[in-house]
Amino acid sequence: MKNQYTVNKKLFMEWAKEYHLVGARIIISFVLFCLIGLISLARILFSIVYNEYTLLFPYVAVFILSVYYLFFSRFRVMSNRFKTLARIYGVDEWIKTVEFGDDVITIYDHNNISVFQYSNIKKIKEKDNRVAILLKTYAAIRVYKDKFIEGNWEECKKKIESMMK
Repeated sequence: MKNQYTVNKKLFMEWAKEYHLVGARIIISFVLFCLIGLISLARILFSIVYNEYTLLFPYVAVFILSVYYLFFSRFRVMSNRFKTLARIYGVDEWIKTVEFGDDVITIYDHNNISVFQYSNIKKIKEKDNRVAILLKTYAAIRVYKDKFIEGNWEECKKKIESMMK
């Protein structure tokens, strides 16, 4: 069974939206930056109300950095990651193929080949057309249900579940 799709900048930006709050570390840092932003905003308002302008600039700077981290940084990171891969590969879009073999899962990402054992799969997460095959190494294999060029998702899911045991 094979799953194949085209990777481009638009898809990378969709990935940035998809996994905004995934993982304990990311959630903790999100909450922390929310608190920092709220404290900074309160200090800004306090400074304005009580004409205490000496510390206004640092609190405004911290507030702006908090907002940037909370809402915009992941898009910049993903954009830079895509630009780096595009520069390395020498193309602006490439084909990614995930092949579910008898013993291993092989990923062909442009000129790179990665191999994963079925025993390394932790669980499968499905949402709409997207599937994330989560590995014990905290990585994930991404496939799309409608992008199978050999077989289909239901057959593939049965195979993965049988190989995980």
